[in-house]
Amino acid sequence: MVAVNLVASVDGRAIVGGSASSLGGPLDRSLMRRIRSAVDCVLVGAATLRAEGYDARVGPTETSARRAKGLSSQPLAAVVTASGDLPARRGFFRVAGQQAIILTSSAAAVQRRERFESLGKLGEVAVVSSDDERLSVASILDALYHRYDVRRLLVEGGPSLVGDLLAAGVVDQVFLSVSPRLVGGDERTIVGTLSQLQPPRQLALVSAAAEAGFLYLWYEVRR
Repeated sequence: MVAVNLVASVDGRAIVGGSASSLGGPLDRSLMRRIRSAVDCVLVGAATLRAEGYDARVGPTETSARRAKGLSSQPLAAVVTASGDLPARRGFFRVAGQQAIILTSSAAAVQRRERFESLGKLGEVAVVSSDDERLSVASILDALYHRYDVRRLLVEGGPSLVGDLLAAGVVDQVFLSVSPRLVGGDERTIVGTLSQLQPPRQLALVSAAAEAGFLYLWYEVRR
């Protein structure tokens, strides 16, 4: 199962001033932790990790819920990077004694060998065979599923990674928080600069809730 969790302005913008954090609110962040309570792994792109004050942890309530389901106290944290340019944020890389997973291609690892060797001090560098520096969706999922036994994956950005997943047809659920803001401009949408999906993905609404001007939507992707 692959789910994506996103926040967007009413006009579909995912980023304001280089970050998504100003679009969210307290309930949005609380719901994020609740969604994380049911997954094995939280995956982000490197740009999201650089831009946001970000970690993949859940709070005590969600930790208890995870243990009741037979899961680890915290989900695995994973990041995809070709550049190896990652901030050494302890909250992301050191959670409950488990190392974060740093996914990169064999081509990138060779090109930037010293940088990725240094990243090995922060997390577990998982090198996936690829002639291209940019990993495909299939190679990312294959590594997470088979090396780390991930069965329930939550992707929290950025837009380019989400767009790649949608284009590959692997997304099962979409959680979307609509922020009561109009942003305009040339900022990216929640699927980045993705070309038109062919065919368009059809979504089935599971639930909707509104609070403090925000709209919270949960969709399943129809096959």
